[in-house]
Amino acid sequence: MSEVTKNPSQDEDFSMEEYEQLLDKYQFTSKELTRGKIVKGRIVKVTENHVIVDIGFKSEGVIPIEEFKNGLETAPISPGDEIEAMIIRTSTSEGYIHLSKRKADAEKALNQLEKAFHHDSWIEGKIVEKVKNGYRVDVGVPTFLPESHADIRKVKNPEKLIGQIFKFKILRFDRKTANAVLSRKLYLLDEKERRKARVFNQLEKGKKVKGIVKS
Repeated sequence: MSEVTKNPSQDEDFSMEEYEQLLDKYQFTSKELTRGKIVKGRIVKVTENHVIVDIGFKSEGVIPIEEFKNGLETAPISPGDEIEAMIIRTSTSEGYIHLSKRKADAEKALNQLEKAFHHDSWIEGKIVEKVKNGYRVDVGVPTFLPESHADIRKVKNPEKLIGQIFKFKILRFDRKTANAVLSRKLYLLDEKERRKARVFNQLEKGKKVKGIVKS
């Protein structure tokens, strides 16, 4: 007896368009759902302890609500919001795929640090606290800013820097240990040189300009 293959468009329950949408929805195979992979999804439900995410697979993903908290406050999230998360565990007795938003954010931050380091570019971060010989800066992952690189001149009141967002160059970066050393001083010096270059480029030979002489 020969096997008959049924065309999805002939199914009374599914049109061809609906069938294709169904295939698109389940975009991952079990082989693609590997630990450490970052996936995009959409929040479908927020509970007291978890955030349920549709990642386009037959099983939904789950993220602990603690990952959305900053201190005692929970970040504003709602069903329908798009999100990126890292796969932590693919097979669970509860039927959910365990995800982590924090680890996905950290991975993206490390990618940005690595790119800025190799291209001699800058990265934006927030100085969160004073530590021994420097400051801790949050760029998505914790980084270190030495006291000598906090400004062009010595900082007289370090507490004024806490909570402020600045741009930094990267002095050192180690992907394996996820460690980075930043410099606001080098960024400010680069900006100073760029401003000088812009001024000189705008000057015309023989043109008179006003200025103030500083000692």
